[in-house]
Amino acid sequence: MGMTRARKQEEIQELKGRMENSEIIVLTHNVGLDAKSITDLRLEMRKNEVGFKVVKNTLAKIAAKGTSGEKIADMFAGPIGMATSQDPVAAAKVAHNFAKENEKLVILGGVYGDMILDAAGVKQLASLPSLDELRSKIIGLIQAPAQKIAQITQIPAQQLRREKMAANIEKIVDELSALTVMEAAELSKALEEKWGVTAAAAAAPVAAAGPAEAAEEKTDFDVILAAAGGNKIAVIKEVRGITGLGLKEAKDLVEGAPKPVKEGAKKDEAEEIKKKLEEAGATVELK
Repeated sequence: MGMTRARKQEEIQELKGRMENSEIIVLTHNVGLDAKSITDLRLEMRKNEVGFKVVKNTLAKIAAKGTSGEKIADMFAGPIGMATSQDPVAAAKVAHNFAKENEKLVILGGVYGDMILDAAGVKQLASLPSLDELRSKIIGLIQAPAQKIAQITQIPAQQLRREKMAANIEKIVDELSALTVMEAAELSKALEEKWGVTAAAAAAPVAAAGPAEAAEEKTDFDVILAAAGGNKIAVIKEVRGITGLGLKEAKDLVEGAPKPVKEGAKKDEAEEIKKKLEEAGATVELK
């Protein structure tokens, strides 16, 4: 028995909602993929906060109207699986990695914003770090010592005082927050080339100038979740274990990064918390 008209309308609305609320749509051709493999794929997608649905093409084409999916409506032919996500790298990466191990799953392409992707475009996107990881990298580069930046850009160090920059900070933050994953990757690379530093080097501590300038050794630390990384579910689980928060509160904390996870912790405890979160894939700072 086929779908009732009411059920078809529900399906169309669900598909439209997925397309409207996603940064990326990746379409796959499921050539003889058995039920177990599809279940494994769904589980892997869900682990990475990616939606996946085997679609009816006629309904998908109707649902795509007025969304980014309309740009790839002609790809809805044959046995199609649709992956959707707010993190463009996650959807591309999971689909690409699964296809490498399962020849019966073929990536057709997709759409990212206004950009139509072929299979090679999805593969290229899958090779990038996640947007959270790129943002962390950019933060590391921006935190390079002021003297280094001043030397390279030929701006006197005293002109880098906060009051001189205050008028522009909000604008800079808004512009950085609006970057797509590809733009963030290009910015990170451009900063490394312009300033002659890498994210790892920029984050390295600066040696003390001498005993007179040495600060008193800290005993209490704030553990700051700088970015959740590509596996938010694992990070949320660790945050719950560390803080005792409920699922919703822990999820809000992780998604609101940068946020403090623990304040005023002793050095050993702070380092242990940092280790647990980093093993889950997060970027963590001790302050």
